Amino acid sequence: MLVPGLTNGAYNPASNTWRPMAREPSANDGAVAAWTGHEAIIWDGVCCDGTSNRGVAYRPATNTWQTLPDAPLARRRNAMGAWTGTKLIVAGGISRSVPGPVPRIYHDGAAYNPLTRTWRKLPPMPTRRYGGIALWDGTEVLFLGGSTTGYTPAARGLTYNPATNRWRVLPAMHYARSGFAAVWTGHQALVWGGLMGPAPARVPPPHGEAYDPATNRWTALPQSPLHGRASPAAAWTGTEMIVCGGSIPSQPQPTIFTDGAAYTPAS
Repeated sequence: MLVPGLTNGAYNPASNTWRPMAREPSANDGAVAAWTGHEAIIWDGVCCDGTSNRGVAYRPATNTWQTLPDAPLARRRNAMGAWTGTKLIVAGGISRSVPGPVPRIYHDGAAYNPLTRTWRKLPPMPTRRYGGIALWDGTEVLFLGGSTTGYTPAARGLTYNPATNRWRVLPAMHYARSGFAAVWTGHQALVWGGLMGPAPARVPPPHGEAYDPATNRWTALPQSPLHGRASPAAAWTGTEMIVCGGSIPSQPQPTIFTDGAAYTPAS
């Protein structure tokens, strides 16, 4: 397990030991991250209210970082992306918003090939988007959630098919949400948590949802034993989705959760 950042290190479960990692040469807040099988790619990482169009790659075998070539995209933050098995697909994002005029939301994207260290431009997304979650389902990259204008979350996701080089629009989720967790099971995309509604009066949706590419439909997940929340951590074990942590913004102090739960889909 690689943990880059200010407190960086690599953990080996077999030996139950940590080792130090070489210091990452750039910030990684809001970055698109992927594991290729040989190296970890971190793209569009920023600090504070910065923007970027470059990335870095970390090789555990040599404990070294390498700077990626700049992507053929304008500098941005909060882009979305996923690893397809051969390429890193990134798209969307938002320009620096403070200080300055109304931020620009992007709808372009690019694919990075680590074998050739080259980028290829993608056709434009059907709608501008930033800040969602991207998952690879084996055929398409699913771009779920995110915002199209301001901070209002989008109910309809997008997909990109590398084989056809085309985008399509997904049916709407039952509840448009931001700050949710999502995993790919091998058959479905499971979405849980997040907040819906306009800021600052955002509330948790009543339940999670599952998207099945075979039927192109969303279905409701069973009620979770957890209180709804934003920014939970989630992982797919091969048989179940485990979610834990998260918070709800509130005044004067946010509510921070330490509990978790596991969801097992029907076989």
